Amino acid sequence: MASQRIEYLDAVKGFAIFLVVFAHAIGWNVSDVDSIINPDYNQPFHTAWKGLLWQIVYSFHMPLFFMISGYFLSSIDAGMTLSEKTSKLKKQVVRKSVRLLIPYFFTGFLVLLYKGYYGYWFLFSLWEVSLLSLGISFIISYVNRNGNIWFDLAGWTVFYLILKIILPRLPHTDWVEFDRCLFSLPAFICGILMRKYSLLDRLHKHNVIICLCGFFVAFVLAYLPYAFPESVLVHKGSVGLRTYIIPLLGCIAVIGSFKLMSTDCANIAWGGVKRLFPMC
Repeated sequence: MASQRIEYLDAVKGFAIFLVVFAHAIGWNVSDVDSIINPDYNQPFHTAWKGLLWQIVYSFHMPLFFMISGYFLSSIDAGMTLSEKTSKLKKQVVRKSVRLLIPYFFTGFLVLLYKGYYGYWFLFSLWEVSLLSLGISFIISYVNRNGNIWFDLAGWTVFYLILKIILPRLPHTDWVEFDRCLFSLPAFICGILMRKYSLLDRLHKHNVIICLCGFFVAFVLAYLPYAFPESVLVHKGSVGLRTYIIPLLGCIAVIGSFKLMSTDCANIAWGGVKRLFPMC
């Protein structure tokens, strides 16, 4: 029997793909790429808007991919026996490796031949975070048998902090960057927890509005230089906002918005059916 698709999450994936193409189109259509990576907000708006728009898209569009991927990761459940957990872990490791590493190396070498650098880091990062998350899910399934979300949060936080120390110390090459997944991991973990604890079912209109407002406030504080005085303390806070708060709030706001639009469209359609067929 075919698995049931979640249509609004399919729409979110389509929107994320559009954002990637859109942001790259901005970057490829300016003579000075540095002007959008480090925009000068003192310029007139008609020259600075590309940089501002690029910054908004890049603040959350890749974490959005990883959050959706984390949501659909088939993690290890506490109710399974040891043999079931081990079997599922092995199958998922093989499945993820085949689905992600083969296209990563194949397309990577094509990009290398065409453009002179190894491409598509996100496939390798997705493979990394998927395998690491499967492993930690295996461990958490023994520690958190009762399914307490706070135990999960504590376990995932410790796991992330350990990786933050270890991964940057590993050797890097042009085609393997082990610490790149640190950028993607918070959103991926958030997606796992959303699925495990059915958090999307509790994502209502007021939560989406709060996330959306929080995203824009955090974006202004982190990205617009005139919003705060230059200081080491504010700079460190800005890095934290860019790394954690802004991407997560942006992703949740987008997913919640698509969920609400899907629900509203369904209600409108059902209302039309009832008007046409009162007996329904």
